[in-house]
Amino acid sequence: IHGMEEYMKTNKLNETYKHRLYLILVALLLIGDIGFYIMGKFFPNTLNKGDTTLPQKETSILTQQQSIKDHVKDISINSKYAILIDLEDNTPLYEKNITKKIYPASLTKVMSAVVALDHISDLTAKVTVEEKDLEGLVEANASVAGLEAGDNVTYEDLLYALVLPSGADAANVIANHLFGSMDAFVAEMNVKAKAYGMTQTHFVNATGLHDDQHYTTIQDLERMMKHAWKNTAFQQILTTTKYEIPSLHLKLKSTLLLYGTSSDFLESTLQPETLSFRGGEIIGGKSGYTLEAECCLVSVAKLDNDHLYMFISAKASGEPMEDHNHVNDAIHIYEEVAKITN
Repeated sequence: IHGMEEYMKTNKLNETYKHRLYLILVALLLIGDIGFYIMGKFFPNTLNKGDTTLPQKETSILTQQQSIKDHVKDISINSKYAILIDLEDNTPLYEKNITKKIYPASLTKVMSAVVALDHISDLTAKVTVEEKDLEGLVEANASVAGLEAGDNVTYEDLLYALVLPSGADAANVIANHLFGSMDAFVAEMNVKAKAYGMTQTHFVNATGLHDDQHYTTIQDLERMMKHAWKNTAFQQILTTTKYEIPSLHLKLKSTLLLYGTSSDFLESTLQPETLSFRGGEIIGGKSGYTLEAECCLVSVAKLDNDHLYMFISAKASGEPMEDHNHVNDAIHIYEEVAKITN
């Protein structure tokens, strides 16, 4: 009995403690609610004040991009296929037949450069040009940088020789020395294309020489350029217009600089050797030409406001060194963009 009384007494004390604890918790909650009310009433949260919409800069860019789209949507250009990209965020501003099959000609060498850069561990490493690297180029009427068998050059030299003068000789040297054969190199180009989402592209060589099974689309070229442009080494090569291979004293010049040589072209707004136009300057690019592909071009322009745009075009009619229609198309659309943005 005595044990039972002690148990009852202890249980009663526990109930009392629980009740008091409950009252204390309720009191604390009430105090907290009152405190939050007072803080909100007399000390409002300034983080929630003001405009919660997108920053003005973002709104401005969207508005400007739409203005450009409206302005150039009906622009007349010679190239049958084209796309204009705002490099700020890769927004397409103009499109023309971007999913149609085309032949890329020497724009192929952009992918060749990308694959090479992914597999070169040391750009200063030297390789020796071999006879096999030059075989068949004369017969194919391929554009070359002027390399000769026995020349000892760096991979960096070869990349500039590949892009600036569009050297098929440099493409062969790179492919043979990095992968052992052109077939192995091209296989990697196709693997890279698939990884980039270039679903309508197939390469059979690293030079762009015509083959019915060597094809792409403007849309796929845009995907290729988006990835290529992320590589700072590639950016530097593409935006360089002159380069000298020190060991050979061989001076290389971008094919873009060759389009300011005829008298009719000098009447245009593009200035030879500078690539400037009204409202900006073409800072680099890569051209291409075969009879089947006609004139192709990828170029990057910096406007006077420092904004960068990329224009990719294909199948402009005419002779590349006489009519310059692919370059004139780029100038035309860049100048129209400059009217809106500058």
